Amino acid sequence: AAHVEAIPKMVLIWAKVLHRKCGSSLLQGPNPKTSVADDWPAGPPRPRKPFKDLVCAVMYSVDTEARNDQDVERNITAATLVAEEIEFLGGRAILENIFARSPTARESADPHIINMDQVDVAFVLAPWTPSESRIARLINFVDQGGGAVLLSFIGGLSKGTWLDRQYEPLITGKVADNTPYEDVYLATPATLDCAPFMSKKRSQDTLSPPRILCGVDSINGRRRITSQLVEGAKVLAKWSDGQPLVVQHPCKNVFSVSQRVSRIFELDDDLGHDDTLQLVLNVMVHAGREAKRIRGPHPAVLSSGE
Repeated sequence: AAHVEAIPKMVLIWAKVLHRKCGSSLLQGPNPKTSVADDWPAGPPRPRKPFKDLVCAVMYSVDTEARNDQDVERNITAATLVAEEIEFLGGRAILENIFARSPTARESADPHIINMDQVDVAFVLAPWTPSESRIARLINFVDQGGGAVLLSFIGGLSKGTWLDRQYEPLITGKVADNTPYEDVYLATPATLDCAPFMSKKRSQDTLSPPRILCGVDSINGRRRITSQLVEGAKVLAKWSDGQPLVVQHPCKNVFSVSQRVSRIFELDDDLGHDDTLQLVLNVMVHAGREAKRIRGPHPAVLSSGE
């Protein structure tokens, strides 16, 4: 640690990428070490394939004609990043904008509508309200055992049919405009006895399935919202202020992650390193595997041209 300044910056960046992509595989194998630069060792990029055989819909509801271009770019960037990570980790990702376009008559003939019968798990970003037909397809998908992972931070799914029929396990609400923001972080699991010198921001893997905190060390946020659980919902991870971070629906394969979309790609530099993307991917893997258990194999195999 005393000689950390001597390590080339690009080597540090590459080591971080390898750690996220490969995890402990860097330490395995008969010849795990290779030289990246100036004889600093690093392992080959051989990622695990947790998404193998999983088909994932990445659904974002974005009004591309909105005046706030920053919000549009932020959500499309997050959706694209999630899709790219799924592909990198062995799965197939299909991107779709589910925003309520006008006129709605176009939707019936839209060739870009995802065939949800071929999908295992859907990741949903909905800052703008999705079209009713898209919500109906998502509800039907969930009713058949499909998995859904929602980034619920006062979005477009927090109203209408999805909310009225209690498909949303975590309901977030606004507070007064003069309410100050609070910096929060991932709460240390109660199952761990941390020594006084250990950082309370650091978390370990969960001791039993679902292992949604595997590889998740730091989650940070800046919040001023209220949270309400659907009756029977299970909290899988919490913020340091006791508010839920990850919630599982009591009877459906639906999960909510209460976090800002910007934290998926660490936009807020002042909040430091963040593993929100890793957390989202972990929850998607769990929901996708559960969907396969409930629904069985797909009726047909997707071709790469579809």
